[in-house]
Amino acid sequence: MEAPNHRVMGDTVVFVPTVGRPTTRLLLDALKPQIDQSRIHLIQRSVAAQIRDMASGMDCEFVAIADDDAVPPPNWLADARRYLADPSVAYVCGSLIDPDRDYPQMVQESWLGSLFMRKRYLPSDVGEVSELRIHGMGVYRKSAFVSAVADLGEIEMPAWENKIATWLKTHGFKVIYAPELSSKHPSRPSLWAFFRQKFKEGGGRASYLRRFPKEAAKKPFFLLPVVVFLALFVWPVNVIGVAAYFLLAWASTGDPATFPWFAANHVGYALGMLWGFVRR
Repeated sequence: MEAPNHRVMGDTVVFVPTVGRPTTRLLLDALKPQIDQSRIHLIQRSVAAQIRDMASGMDCEFVAIADDDAVPPPNWLADARRYLADPSVAYVCGSLIDPDRDYPQMVQESWLGSLFMRKRYLPSDVGEVSELRIHGMGVYRKSAFVSAVADLGEIEMPAWENKIATWLKTHGFKVIYAPELSSKHPSRPSLWAFFRQKFKEGGGRASYLRRFPKEAAKKPFFLLPVVVFLALFVWPVNVIGVAAYFLLAWASTGDPATFPWFAANHVGYALGMLWGFVRR
């Protein structure tokens, strides 16, 4: 099937939940050749219900949602549309790929890292996938998206796409992973930025554990980074403890220079969990 021309792609609307990152300009530049700019909407909140309400009143068949710190490939929307030509397909997405393979990415992909491993999203064969492979950089069939969010209620990022994908598959739709839709998604550029990211995610994990204790019990790996970090301080802080932690980090990635990134990862999660429990 021939790819639809971007200038007649008036049946697609793109939403960009953003916190004002400077990378948003790169995203918009990548989308400019693909779709008219009037079809792109930046929103300051990352609540699925807001996108549902806005999209419901728009003349469109498909709803694309793009991360403000990712850069889609040149044919992102056209390739997605080819899959969505099948009426049973309700969502299609690709991978989030770090083009630089820097230290934060190495830590996230290691067995001692955050354990929300992006290697789950690395390119593979096209086909239906589990919710663990899904993320928010993709294109929905509007009618299915609106129905899913209306049924699910007020759901917020992160991981809202997993809940929506589960709903879609439960209701007989297909959710497709397509490698050609993979987008560039660089890791945080500094150690301080990485620490702040992990601190924030730690708070999210605390909320998850408090609100859904039965589900959290099925996923104890969320707590592993915290346990690893706290173990260092339960022991007497001595040369043996620090050396053991350093060697584990080195063995995990094969690069001793990743050690401070592991420390930032685990400290961030531990403090985020603690602060999340205190606030809630």
